[in-house]
Amino acid sequence: MENMDINDIIGQVNYIKKRLAELQEELKKTTVEGSEQRKIVKVQLSGTGIILGYKIDQKEDFEINTLSSALVEATNEGLEKARKLESQKKKEIAADLNLPDNIPGLF
Repeated sequence: MENMDINDIIGQVNYIKKRLAELQEELKKTTVEGSEQRKIVKVQLSGTGIILGYKIDQKEDFEINTLSSALVEATNEGLEKARKLESQKKKEIAADLNLPDNIPGLF
């Protein structure tokens, strides 16, 4: 990154903006799944964290409190997977430009 002029910097900023817009579209089309440890509930989310649906194992006999906590646990796991996916993809964009992925506020 040494000896960069303003046009190089503007070009890199524009590249990052373009790639981030493409990434958002890609994440909207990507599906991640979360579940809780008993596998009573599975949740499907988009890569942007939008809940697409739940699958509940109806063969299991459970109380409403168990179901409620299973929904929360599965949702939280799915959201964490979506966040990690987005973070990984953003690091790939930074790597394309040979930028360190730990610059505060970059992404």
